[in-house]
Amino acid sequence: PKKLYQGGSTFPLTKRESVSTKVMMTKKPEIKNDMQKIKHLSIYEHVKIDESKPKPIQKMITVPLLDNGNSLGVIQISRKGYTLEDAGADFTEEDAKKLQEIVPLFLSQLMKIKPPSI
Repeated sequence: PKKLYQGGSTFPLTKRESVSTKVMMTKKPEIKNDMQKIKHLSIYEHVKIDESKPKPIQKMITVPLLDNGNSLGVIQISRKGYTLEDAGADFTEEDAKKLQEIVPLFLSQLMKIKPPSI
């Protein structure tokens, strides 16, 4: 969301229990189809994209952004809904594999447009 981008929002790697930190450190994707059971930052759950009440994140896939074996960050895709069923289908290992395959296609461009504070 533009509001977060303009604010230069980042997450400290000192948050060892976070999904993002784990993925950056292990360099392996994580699939969480039960996010309401997992302690996580709720900042994205409060971002309004329309006038309806924001929905909680129910499911999330996180993939490392790797360049020559170095972890530069992560990409996360979430499914929101008031219930697990509302959020749609579970993420799969195949989804993680496909996402990892496309990361090299956009990573260099992403690094060019990232906020300077990162």
